[in-house]
Amino acid sequence: STPQKQTIRRQNLQPPDLQRADESSTEENLPDCDSTIGDV
Repeated sequence: STPQKQTIRRQNLQPPDLQRADESSTEENLPDCDSTIGDV
């Protein structure tokens, strides 16, 4: 049962990482949009 708990913990740790990746990607996209507006 111990190894199963470890896998569950790993799975729980994965989602936050994915969310962080999404946030970083959105932050990168925001400056791009701003630069586009500035060019216009």
